[in-house]
Amino acid sequence: MFDDIDLEQPFKFLPVAGAAQRDAMAKLFAKRSIVQDIYGTPSPVLNFVSPNAPSTAGVQHYHQTVNGCASCVAFKFNNGVVMSADTLVSYGTMSRFTSVDRVFKLADRIMLGCSGEFSDFQYLQRNYAPWFMQKIFYNEIPYPEQFFKHITGLLYKERCKMRRLNINVIIGGITRACEAFLGRIDTRGTPTRAEACCTGMGQYLAMPLIKERFMQKHKPPINRKEAIKLIDTCMMVLHYRDCLAIRKYKMAICSPKGVEIIGPIKCHEDWSIAKGVIGYN
Repeated sequence: MFDDIDLEQPFKFLPVAGAAQRDAMAKLFAKRSIVQDIYGTPSPVLNFVSPNAPSTAGVQHYHQTVNGCASCVAFKFNNGVVMSADTLVSYGTMSRFTSVDRVFKLADRIMLGCSGEFSDFQYLQRNYAPWFMQKIFYNEIPYPEQFFKHITGLLYKERCKMRRLNINVIIGGITRACEAFLGRIDTRGTPTRAEACCTGMGQYLAMPLIKERFMQKHKPPINRKEAIKLIDTCMMVLHYRDCLAIRKYKMAICSPKGVEIIGPIKCHEDWSIAKGVIGYN
């Protein structure tokens, strides 16, 4: 039925368009595209695929963030670990949920923070809950280094099944030897232990502020009061610079006495500097 079609004027055979419309569309498509020069003129025959046809690609998993979380910031101080994250979960780029906790107390010596796809984190919560139930059943005290290995195994297992969780997890706490512990696990299940850990835009905006203080060897180690002030500065910078961050955040502090959740806190802001930005109205 398509043998008599002139491919140089592909709209000539359309009976629904008038002569003027056909001429305008023919002029629009008169020049051959680069794709046609390389691959040839496509066949006008349409190939329809039945929706009941078996898929040859297997199960496809969506890896783009839908309900996204912004940065999570954590670092050690002289006798513990401090961690902070804002309370926003964005639907795409819309600030949809503004009162969601992303910093959690899991035990007397373990705290956790996350960023990335929040629904993947909820899936992870359902998977690590039995680990705590087992510890409670056997009257064992959970420690952060054990939990860190457990979460690393969970994320790596999901990655090996080609359905990786699009989240970054930070775990902090006090070890069995009463030392500060801090580690980060990325979406591929790669573990990292460091003095300071950040996720998201915090790796570029907050980490330089933390490293600047850590490199000042002539000053004494960071105490609790200075750590809280530094966290507030980091969250303020993220609020200014990250479009997916908001002013309200929560903070978790882990010390040998236990884990304390503080907040929600509203960081200081001063938008008078915006008048010096070109294009600000």
